[in-house]
Amino acid sequence: MRHEIKTALIWAGIYMAIEIGIVLAGYNHDPNVHVIAFGVNTLCLLLAVGISIVSNFNKKKQEGVSIVIDLKTGIKTSAIYALTIASFVLIYYKWIDPEYPEIRRQQWIAATETKQFSEDVDKKILDNPDMFYGKSSEDIRDNEQEGINMLLNPNNVFLMTLLALLVLGMFYSFLVTAFNRLILAKLG
Repeated sequence: MRHEIKTALIWAGIYMAIEIGIVLAGYNHDPNVHVIAFGVNTLCLLLAVGISIVSNFNKKKQEGVSIVIDLKTGIKTSAIYALTIASFVLIYYKWIDPEYPEIRRQQWIAATETKQFSEDVDKKILDNPDMFYGKSSEDIRDNEQEGINMLLNPNNVFLMTLLALLVLGMFYSFLVTAFNRLILAKLG
């Protein structure tokens, strides 16, 4: 198995194990835990891309590895990682924790019905009346709730996760390549 694929699958497996651990520990419906899990997910992606690029560079630096090869390595790693995690998220929403989308939907809808939300929307309307011309805070609240329903559809979550991780993986590929070429390569 190619190094990029193996690295992506190892780090995706680590993230999936952490998510399964959260479910088994019973913290899967706590919104704060999912913020932390999102941070762990992005960290695992960064580590997968970083390890893949740096180890490929170190393994082949006598051959003269180009920046394009580094970027291809990072993007390939992030693509495998993104596909794996997006598939896992789809499985998570459909079979591992099928109650989560509905619980999260109720939490978000409850947040849109608070006095604080209404005050924030009213302030936004006052700050930018042209943008919200002809809309009331109730209209904006209803739009938010419709958006929440669309966002928590498992198929939409798969697509959003895939796209977000691909874009983030490309950014990390450029970042790690630059860091490796400008700093690490000069040290070693």
